[in-house]
Amino acid sequence: MSAPLLELRDVTAELPVEGELRPVLRGVGFSLARGEVLGVVGESGSGKSMLARAILRTLPDGARCGGEVLLDGVDLLSLGGAALREVRAQRIGMVFQDPRAFVDPLWRAGAYVTEPLRVNHRLGREEARAQALRLFGDVGIVEPERVFRAYPHELSGGMLQRVAIAGALATDPDLLIADEPTTALDVTIQAEIMAVVQELSRTRGMATIFVSHDLDLAAMVCDRVLVVYAGAVMVEQPTARLLEAPSHPYARALLDARPRVDARLPRMQTVPGQPASAVRAPEGCPFHPRCAYAVDRCRTAALTPQEVRPGEVTTCVRLQAGELPTLKETRAIVV
Repeated sequence: MSAPLLELRDVTAELPVEGELRPVLRGVGFSLARGEVLGVVGESGSGKSMLARAILRTLPDGARCGGEVLLDGVDLLSLGGAALREVRAQRIGMVFQDPRAFVDPLWRAGAYVTEPLRVNHRLGREEARAQALRLFGDVGIVEPERVFRAYPHELSGGMLQRVAIAGALATDPDLLIADEPTTALDVTIQAEIMAVVQELSRTRGMATIFVSHDLDLAAMVCDRVLVVYAGAVMVEQPTARLLEAPSHPYARALLDARPRVDARLPRMQTVPGQPASAVRAPEGCPFHPRCAYAVDRCRTAALTPQEVRPGEVTTCVRLQAGELPTLKETRAIVV
């Protein structure tokens, strides 16, 4: 079996809060192969975007990061300025949640693709333009010439996000990180954008991390899913298995909270209580105050990932002990 493209080992991150460092990531670990799409899912504030920023080393000033982030065996956390800039420019592409927040309104759309091609690949103006138009076609832009000349305010949100994806792909990266790239788009455009990301991952052999709060959307395109809560990975499972029988009560609760189109319910089911902030997470399993399965040791036991089935890792101590052999569809497991 070939070595993974990306491997995280016990990654931690702390941010300065009220004069002291507080944890926002706690012992995150996973691996990612070329051509694989990995979903990172959780409620707002669970640490999903912080995980993406830790990989890129773009955490806020004053942050402290530990562990290892290995890209082809090279620890990105140990790289100096020039080497890190080269990795960001050549090997990792990033697509942000709101493209309008990351574009200059005075630049034409084509410049977001030609700029990295000219700076990083040293292409001439016309060669860069031709390559940009090809990339626009790859991401499903049907009028590449018009979009190339357009300013951001002349494009819809979905079209501008396609431009952003093309820009992230311009240097043919090994890894693409998409941080909630479809949040501001309607469901039809969401599906189109995710189909583009999935197809490009397969055809280019590019590893992709897809960050989202939408479990259904992640299930459309991801091979595996990490469910994170309060800065820690609760469960890692193949997507189909997660949807059938999740290996953590939090993942089950998220599945149960999805809107139903196949049944009429008196009210939508929700996950009770408030999401735990990573900086103020309780001892033990951070989900235990909201979990119907919690017992005393859930409040004190350390979060220790353990493989319960091939390819399935959970931190739930009750599942690890075989006390909850399965969490199949019940829609009534939280109180």
